[in-house]
Order: sequence, then C-alpha cells, then structure tokens
Amino acid sequence: MRKAYVIGGSIIAFILLLTISAIILYRAPIIGIVIDWRTGRVLSTASWSSFQPDDRILAISGLKVRPFHLLTDNIHIKSRTDLFSWLKAKQELHDRLQNSQIPILLERQGKIVEIVTGPRKASLSFLQDLELVHLISGLFFFLIGTVTLYKAGLREQAILFHAMCLALSIVFETNATSLMAEIALPPVYFDWINIINILALPIGNALLLHFILLLPRKRKFLERYPILVPIFYGFLLPPAQP
Repeated sequence: MRKAYVIGGSIIAFILLLTISAIILYRAPIIGIVIDWRTGRVLSTASWSSFQPDDRILAISGLKVRPFHLLTDNIHIKSRTDLFSWLKAKQELHDRLQNSQIPILLERQGKIVEIVTGPRKASLSFLQDLELVHLISGLFFFLIGTVTLYKAGLREQAILFHAMCLALSIVFETNATSLMAEIALPPVYFDWINIINILALPIGNALLLHFILLLPRKRKFLERYPILVPIFYGFLLPPAQP
C-alpha cells in the first residue's frame, strides 16, 4: 500500500508539472523570432513576424534590451547576483509584452528604425522547438525510476534510485519549459522553475553518489563510515542555493 502511495504521488506530481508548464507555454507571448541573446540579433523569423533576419533589438516599449532580457537558460548564470538580476530583467520584459501593440527600436541594415508589433499567444508552436527533446529525456528518467520502484518495492536502493531519477526528470522538464519560452514567461512561474532547476541538479548528483555507496561492493564501506552520507550531501547542496 505504501508503495502505491509513493508511486501514485510521484505520477500525480509529474503530470501536474507537465500540465502547468504546457498551459503556461501555450499562453506565453511571442513575437515570432529566434534570437541570439548575447547580441540581440534576430536569427530567423516566423512568416507573420514584423522582424527581419539580422535585425538587432535595441529597446522594447522603452525598455533598453540587455542580454539578460533575452536569455532563457540559467546555465549562463554565474552567481546569486546574476540570478536575481536575470529574473528581474525577465519580469521587466514580460510586463512590456502584455500590451496589444508594442513599439520596438531596431538596428536594421545599419539604420535605427522603430516598428510596432502585436505579440501573439504561442499556442502549440512550442512543440516545434528542439528543446522538446529535454521533455522526452525527463519522461524517460521518470519512467525508469518509477518502473524500478514498482518492481523492487520500497527497498533503500530502489527508493534512492527512484528519487535520483525523479530529480533528473525535474531538471530536464524545468529546463525545457524555460528554453521553450520564446523570450518570456509569467515571472512567478519562470522564477520558480529556474530555482527548482538549479536546486534539482546537485540533489540528483548527491542521490547518485549515495546510491553508488549502497551497491554490494561499496555498502560495507558505507556501513563502516556512515558519516560520509551527510558529508557529501552537505558538500554538494550549498552551491545550488541561489
């Protein structure tokens, strides 16, 4: 019965995360571009977009665009200060995209021009992104962990393996959600999925090391030195704190 509760709870939580992410991405504002976040240059455009390839975005609704406004992947965040600056920048950008018509200042073919465009809802366009592979990878890890727990029962090794797979699936799912946003998501959700993503990876690494120490050849070593478990959890987890 306890096993059914654990597996059922994991499945419900995983489906809930996927469902909320899908709804958020479906409603996210887009302006029909693929952009280089470092330079602000437009790499490609949707057929309905007002942009042209090689346009460089300078400002959106009076907001001077910086790289952090366009970045969607926290792998480039190097410090706590960077993290909060990035989240604030994404909120500023999202707020500007709520109007039906927004003025955008561009550099186009060496000239400064202003265009007016209307953001659209992403609808199902996010499913065309290459980052969908991250979602599939997350689902793969989740299924492996769940099947293992179902077959092995609530043994210590199975629980740890399931927890490790769950942590890695969360890493992939939250990262995919962040990456599949063209340039912005609702700030509260964007903040939480990235903070969860940053925390889940070292937790997964710690669980992996713990699981390895429970393998038959390593278990005696762990039984002899049980202090190792809190040491490596304590060592791996603090760097993840934003």
